[in-house]
Amino acid sequence: MKKLNKKKMNPIKFEEVNVVFGENQPEYIPIPAFKVLNDENCEVVTCWKLTLTERLKLLFSGKLWVSNLTFNKPFSPVYMTVNKTDVLVVVDEDGMEIQKDPIWCRIYEKITGLKIPEYNKADYARSE
Repeated sequence: MKKLNKKKMNPIKFEEVNVVFGENQPEYIPIPAFKVLNDENCEVVTCWKLTLTERLKLLFSGKLWVSNLTFNKPFSPVYMTVNKTDVLVVVDEDGMEIQKDPIWCRIYEKITGLKIPEYNKADYARSE
């Protein structure tokens, strides 16, 4: 397994993680992720921790560079944010949805033609 690079941003675990990509693959850094289990779009959310240098550079430049491998397939939509509620349905202890960002919902619906589904507890269950 590759070691995390302390001089670069790295993927980090978060409460909703239900899958780790690259696990048991020594050539890759494992990426903890949340994968919506019953989602036709196969939405996957990851969280990355920036180094202090990267945070300062981002603060002053306002630029974030992203590289995606497409394997000569159509480019998949990417959404980056600093707000967890923009990408995850956050629920309280009673299973009630706390808040989705309405701007991202409108953008998502416009791009995909799909409505953001209502919260369904079974879709967000952790896989064993």
